Amino acid sequence: MQGEDTYSIPIAFESRPPGGRYSDEKGYTATISPTWNEIFAGVAPVLINEANEASLQRAFRQALTKISQAEFNEHKDLKDHTLKSFSFQSDDIYTCMIQLRALGLIKESDKKRSIRDTATYWTLTPYGDQLMVQLRAISRIPKKTRRIGSAATESTENKN
Repeated sequence: MQGEDTYSIPIAFESRPPGGRYSDEKGYTATISPTWNEIFAGVAPVLINEANEASLQRAFRQALTKISQAEFNEHKDLKDHTLKSFSFQSDDIYTCMIQLRALGLIKESDKKRSIRDTATYWTLTPYGDQLMVQLRAISRIPKKTRRIGSAATESTENKN
């Protein structure tokens, strides 16, 4: 799987209605289906100057939270609610890391470090850097936006 292929990720989060109190919060479980490009675009900037594994995992959680909020902020039952406390299974975070590695987008850093520094560091590959720029650079021509979990539709005119 790669590029615009999607990956289903189960999530849990809490919602508070507008003007609601803590006691009004409800817990939800759901699934998001971001593309690999969306996932990579969310974490790639953290890897420009390398990141330790904990920072990379945090970046995945932040990217997936952002994707989740965009998806569920527009849901009819959650519109105008405060969405928070998004959680993801560690296995799904590791799967994302492994997939980006398998796609040749990230790699373990081979930079020499202090003997006392036993952390694992990750960085972009040259291909990963190139793809990050393509996905994240601001374009003059607006990119077609896609809502997660729904099919993108494009209107066409018949010219007969």
